[in-house]
Amino acid sequence: MIDVAADGQSAQGRWLTLIMSGVWHQRANWGLGPYENTYVKEHGVWKIKSVHWYEILIVPYADGWGVQLKHPHDGRFVTDLQPDAPPTERYAVWPGVYLPPFHYRNPVTGK
Repeated sequence: MIDVAADGQSAQGRWLTLIMSGVWHQRANWGLGPYENTYVKEHGVWKIKSVHWYEILIVPYADGWGVQLKHPHDGRFVTDLQPDAPPTERYAVWPGVYLPPFHYRNPVTGK
């Protein structure tokens, strides 16, 4: 879902990502989560202004989300790359439930 501002110079987008990741002969994971991104047009070129991915779940492929409830990592795919800022938001991941805010009117609640 992409919403372009009335002036055509900025936009917001919501995307859903299905992740299949792993390391050959070591591990494989399923992942799922939406992005809420912002974009800006500079000199006629669209650019990414911000990216926010909300992790809903990341679970081992072999067991799947129905069996394996334990989070397989600490929230980072690359453990030797430290974050440059603290999280902007804290929320529950699988088996917890969190619905990231919509940048547009929620299609179910209308809010």
